Amino acid sequence: MSLPLSLSGLPAPIIAQTRQATEQGVPAQPGGALQDGTGTPGQPPAGGAGGMGFFWILILMLVFMILLTSMSGRKQRKRRAEMLGGLGRNDKVQMIGGEIGTVVELKDDEVVLETGSSKIRYSRQAVQQVLRSASGGVGPAQTVAEPTLTETRS
Repeated sequence: MSLPLSLSGLPAPIIAQTRQATEQGVPAQPGGALQDGTGTPGQPPAGGAGGMGFFWILILMLVFMILLTSMSGRKQRKRRAEMLGGLGRNDKVQMIGGEIGTVVELKDDEVVLETGSSKIRYSRQAVQQVLRSASGGVGPAQTVAEPTLTETRS
């Protein structure tokens, strides 16, 4: 019995399987899989349950990312609400556009800011951060400590 010329470059187990299948009358397909669906001995059939496990991993990662972003957004909204609620007269603030000034007057949803020689009316939501609080507290811009360089001499 002669083997087809296309089998000369295949590994020995596939050649043996093809010989055995040809002797039994089952034609072989290219790549070593048999047409009767048995496939290569010792290996699971193609397209098994491995794809479903990967699908569930992706779903869990997506749920985790959504929860993580919603929790961080909630923290930011809470911090911003605390900052705007604690805003008072004579606080030094920075607005969204970059203007820096001192709060002169507060209303429910407006802030009057004195910048040098002029007074400007802003929406309260336009306050980006409190640089210095009039009540003696320090705003977030001044709480960061400057790194210091220390030299060690041997």
